[in-house]
Amino acid sequence: MRATASRDKASGSPANKAVMTFENTSYDFGSIVTGAKVQHEFKFTNTGAAPLIIHDANSSCGCTIPQIPMEPIAPGETSSILVKYDSTGKIGSQTKTVTIQTNASPATYHVVLKGLVLTENMLKEEEPKETGE
Repeated sequence: MRATASRDKASGSPANKAVMTFENTSYDFGSIVTGAKVQHEFKFTNTGAAPLIIHDANSSCGCTIPQIPMEPIAPGETSSILVKYDSTGKIGSQTKTVTIQTNASPATYHVVLKGLVLTENMLKEEEPKETGE
């Protein structure tokens, strides 16, 4: 049994692993009113030679929820991680990081959702003023 485990480890060179390649690892949702909810799909492709398995994804805040694909992603296939952000109770500049654990090389990836959360009054002040008739 040990010999098999050793051979498996030896064959696990980076050339035989999954590789998670994102289109973008950061998304700026701009300015929103506190209480608004936004979401973004972080699209990626398995550019490696083995099926990609996402074990887990955790966010830096309970206000940010990642949804990961449950099935392995075959080499060459594209999928996405949906990240939902709830700005309730938040004000100011926001940066939320999602840490993704995989079987790929490297095993850990990060995506970032960021933007500015304002009160309705602050948002109105940011809007361009209309000129007179």
